[in-house]
Amino acid sequence: MPKTEDQFYLDLINNDYECSVFLVNGVRLQVKLITADEYCLLVASSCDPRPAATSLIMKHAISSVVPSLPRDPGICLEGQKGDLLTRRPR
Repeated sequence: MPKTEDQFYLDLINNDYECSVFLVNGVRLQVKLITADEYCLLVASSCDPRPAATSLIMKHAISSVVPSLPRDPGICLEGQKGDLLTRRPR
């Protein structure tokens, strides 16, 4: 059975959500997840002046990950069958 953490990251990657990654030192990064493994996340910066600057973040340095959810009022997020962020029309 996949871990909740893996499902969460996989959903962010597959749906191309932007997210805020908060590090343990208080730094906030606005990024899109490219891939994740057991120890680290590969992310693309969405605020960097360089186009799509990538960074490797070690998981032990992460405090929390907060997805930037779709802002379309016609979209409602609903968890179904282990999916953390499943979009469905209202």
